[in-house]
Amino acid sequence: MVTGDLDNDLRPEAVIATTTTLEIIGRDQSRRLSLPLNGFKVSGLLLADYDNDGWLDLFAYGSDGVRVWRNAGHAGFTDVTKELGLDRVGPVDGMVAADFAGNGDIDLVTSSDAGLRFWRTTAAIGTCC
Repeated sequence: MVTGDLDNDLRPEAVIATTTTLEIIGRDQSRRLSLPLNGFKVSGLLLADYDNDGWLDLFAYGSDGVRVWRNAGHAGFTDVTKELGLDRVGPVDGMVAADFAGNGDIDLVTSSDAGLRFWRTTAAIGTCC
């Protein structure tokens, strides 16, 4: 589970991973949202605004790799894993997000049995590399 203000209403929502979906739950139950996992096994979740648009995006990681959903605000979430080049990452045990490059863009570091991997975000084209 992870919490953060996903709809920019100054109140946090909770994201809970089930075996089949990610459930986004806020104070207003009528706005509950489910994102299908399509067999992806989640071991951890992370919220970070990778594209600097002011909306927290959702990252899931686990033995199947990484999945990323871009938060498009009131338009909902879109799976952008393949678009970001993260569809073949391999198993991930942990993930952190920060501006490691010092350029104002969120970067990622993933850990696994293979070691640490750095994923630099290029905001201009919206991809991780």
